[in-house]
Amino acid sequence: MNEIPWAAILQRAAVQYAYCEIIRTPNETSKDVRFIEISPDFAKVLGLDLETILGRTAAELSDRVDAKTRLFLSYLRKGSEGAADAETEHHSSALDRWFSLRIVQPDTDHCCALLHDVTDRDRAIQNLLNREERNRRYIEHSPEAVFITDENIHAQIMNPSARKLLGYDQNQLAAITLAGIVPEEEWEKATSAFRDLRVRGKRSERISIIRNGGERIHVVCDGVALPEKQYMIVCRDVTERTRLFNNLERYQAAFQSISQPVVFMDGQGRINDMNDAFTRLVGYDREELIGHPINELNPDRSSYEHLGYTAEEINEHFEELWGNVKAGRPVSWKGVVINRKKSGEFVWLHLTANSIVDDHGRVTAYIGMPSDITAPREMEHQNRVTMYRTLAELAELRDDDTGNHMRRVGIFSRILAKELGMPDDFCSDIELFSPLHDIGKVGILDSILRAPRKLSEEEFAVMRTHASLGYNIMKGKPGFEMAAEITLSHHECYDGKGYPNGLAGKEIPLAAHITTIADVYDALRSDRPYKVGWDHQKTVRYLCDSSGTQFDPDVIEVFADSDARFAKTYETLAD
Repeated sequence: MNEIPWAAILQRAAVQYAYCEIIRTPNETSKDVRFIEISPDFAKVLGLDLETILGRTAAELSDRVDAKTRLFLSYLRKGSEGAADAETEHHSSALDRWFSLRIVQPDTDHCCALLHDVTDRDRAIQNLLNREERNRRYIEHSPEAVFITDENIHAQIMNPSARKLLGYDQNQLAAITLAGIVPEEEWEKATSAFRDLRVRGKRSERISIIRNGGERIHVVCDGVALPEKQYMIVCRDVTERTRLFNNLERYQAAFQSISQPVVFMDGQGRINDMNDAFTRLVGYDREELIGHPINELNPDRSSYEHLGYTAEEINEHFEELWGNVKAGRPVSWKGVVINRKKSGEFVWLHLTANSIVDDHGRVTAYIGMPSDITAPREMEHQNRVTMYRTLAELAELRDDDTGNHMRRVGIFSRILAKELGMPDDFCSDIELFSPLHDIGKVGILDSILRAPRKLSEEEFAVMRTHASLGYNIMKGKPGFEMAAEITLSHHECYDGKGYPNGLAGKEIPLAAHITTIADVYDALRSDRPYKVGWDHQKTVRYLCDSSGTQFDPDVIEVFADSDARFAKTYETLAD
């Protein structure tokens, strides 16, 4: 039978080996070992090469190695004294690894040292021990309540936070089961969650529990299955959070139910919340507004201009509010703004806007509370219209002009203002105020005002004072600024030969220029006791021939382009 090649097998194995001769004293006591055969990896463990080791004793090699390896060789010598299968662990300085050393004696004169690398095993064991220690310390010091229970939900281990959560001491908790701390109405939910935990190995549930003394608290429990039919349940007290959430729900319900529109914006003016009243106000859904800048609801500058705002007013109006918002500065602002609804309709708002700041004075949000004043504004406008028309009718009573004359002058003035590209507010106002141009005639004597003849120079000088009289009636009254301009300057001529102040060119207010042309056109067309009215074409020629002298050429130019509308209006509202 062939001999088994043990050396070849050992060289290929994961075990390093050294075959040694036992050197004895005369009294047969083991004294040392001499290395006869050694695997290359064993030599590496000693930190020596094969030539240095083979044929030498452990004592001879001790002077060539460090203290740790010297201890290793010493154990090899002692292990050869006859202790069969002796085993210990040693550290290799050369490899910085741990090895299990086992010594066996195949016969009385030889021994074999077997090395097995146990570094990874030891490290794994140590890591496990460290992890278990860390877990133990985590559980012990965790701010959250941790329970280790058996499958009957008896608490076997609980950390200090668990005892504090429930208000029981260690001995009391040992006797407590789930039924002892869960309210009756939540018992089914709790037991169902625990059954699911046992099946799935993981479960989270929100329940109420009763503390020692009867206080009810809300907790979120996260459970995981452990080996040996144990379960770890981590509980977080969410009582305060639940209270805040319930308060928030009540706040949200109140916030959404109030009739006052409210909108919240972040520090850059982007919408991040609003109530239902605000969405109804602007006509957009909530999803269409969230994340968008609030100023997207504002119409463009041209819309403000057409509603009667000057460029300076727009800049002053919005720099105070949106300039501060864009710069992230605190805001406390009240004023009137215009928003464009989703339908395109304008809505007039009285807006109160305030900033919300943090402890460092930094703006974190803005709150806006707009109130729809469109209806009151329209009513105010109608009241103004009624009052202005009453004044115009008062002037008619002192003059030969008819009611339709006043209406036509207003319409003519509006046509010209619109053709000149004036704002909507200007066009509306001039239709109201141009009929008041002769309001000052209420101060002229009937003997002059109603004289059926040509006036003397002295009488005409008195008649001319009606411009200043009308101005004195209108001046200084809020909202009547245009009326004051018209009454004072509607007899001024473009060439400077008019009255009462001899103004020329663009010194004359535009509203007065427009009213003059509208009034002269209607006066020339109308019959009077002392004259027969002209036809449309003759009247147009006269006005156009007087461009640059009596009338403003720019206004005459648009008049010439729209004279057909004048003719149609005159025919429709003929006396």
